[in-house]
Amino acid sequence: MMRDLVTLIDIGSTFTKVLVVDVRQAVCLGRCQVPTTVRQGVQEGVAHACRSLFARLGLNPCQMPFLACSSAAGGLRMVAVGLVPDLTAEAAKQAALGAGARVVGTLSYLLDDVSIAQIISWQPDLLLLAGGTDGGNERVLLANARRLAGAKLACPVIVAGNRVVARQAGVILRQAGIEVTVTENVMPSLGCLNVEPARKAVRDIFSARIVVAKGMAELQNDLAAPIIPTPAAVLQAVTLLAERSQAGVLAIDVGGATTDVHSVAEEHPTASGVIRRGLPEPFRKRNVEGDLGVRSSAGGVLSAMGGEALAKLAHTLAPEWPLTDFPPRVAQRENDPAFLRTDCPELLCDAALAAAAATTALRRHVGRRYVHPTPAGGRMVQTGKDLTGVSLVIGTGGVLAHSLLGPAILRSACHCHDESVLAPRNAELRLDKGYLLAAAGLLASLNEEAAFNLLVNGLVGKKSEG
Repeated sequence: MMRDLVTLIDIGSTFTKVLVVDVRQAVCLGRCQVPTTVRQGVQEGVAHACRSLFARLGLNPCQMPFLACSSAAGGLRMVAVGLVPDLTAEAAKQAALGAGARVVGTLSYLLDDVSIAQIISWQPDLLLLAGGTDGGNERVLLANARRLAGAKLACPVIVAGNRVVARQAGVILRQAGIEVTVTENVMPSLGCLNVEPARKAVRDIFSARIVVAKGMAELQNDLAAPIIPTPAAVLQAVTLLAERSQAGVLAIDVGGATTDVHSVAEEHPTASGVIRRGLPEPFRKRNVEGDLGVRSSAGGVLSAMGGEALAKLAHTLAPEWPLTDFPPRVAQRENDPAFLRTDCPELLCDAALAAAAATTALRRHVGRRYVHPTPAGGRMVQTGKDLTGVSLVIGTGGVLAHSLLGPAILRSACHCHDESVLAPRNAELRLDKGYLLAAAGLLASLNEEAAFNLLVNGLVGKKSEG
């Protein structure tokens, strides 16, 4: 019997979830959720959840394999340094979008002692060093690299500036013991953004970092496989579901630090004669929005949506619970990621933040279609991926799993778009109340059939409420 069981662990930035799954029956026997013990070491929270769950189920875990994923470190705090203020800020914002980073500050021109002190005060997890078009200004990129090297910067640096001297800047930083990635210029020519290489570099650093937290090494010793990033586990589950079902699937995962959108779908444009712009879109696509969350990144949601719009959204979700005064509530959540209250105003605040995060993240993930004027008349132009034909949208994450407003949150996120936004139009909406997506993604490494059936039995086969 014990050989048919597996323990699946998802260490989030706010909560740790542990599930015991019967592989043969493809059902979850039980689950336990506890606050993630970041300060003491994540293994403490995992051990507490496991002891509680095994005692409740009457199980001896000695012969049971354990698998884990993690997003405990949350989103990356990114600082950008460049040449021209507006261009630096825009390039940094675009590089961060969907890659797990949140821009906490931008600096331009030559760095000085005051600038270095400002960078240190921001406590970045990552710095993007740009500056100069290809073949343009060389002096600023090299001078800023030397300044950062002299400051003994503790975080990794992505060099994405003038390609003529980018590698030289990388050497300067490496010689100071700084971890460096040199990639293509974010602005190779004036007015031309090329952020995808830098975004990939940010994404790689994010994926490596979110599985690193105090106590993670000790936990790894008890696991049957390496700890993987939670977004990777969820994407694996969405991919399995889409391929086995032969239908487009999209999942929105609203967390405390990030909001992730995963889609696995062939594109079937709903309009003919459309002119495509931009790079080809992948079959499997993932955005990790490091500035959108309902706890440590709640301020990013407030910045993206605005207090007045959040209040309107809250009224739409629950007209009988009027709610305003978002800034102090957001500040409380950012300062205390484990904050939990069950009174109606606080529950509605969480719901409004989740709906705003999900809506904003989905808009960033999907494509756009608009009329572009030409001498011959208006032409329909599309950027990004047309996901209007996706068949299934799954909502996951703590607020969506536990809130009575979960169905309304998901409906709001999917329907709060104009016709230019190529979001799913007529998809079935489902809630992942049992945290099965991350669990199924982990389980797939052992048994794909069981992982798919776990989703079918626990998610797809049950209609979400409402």
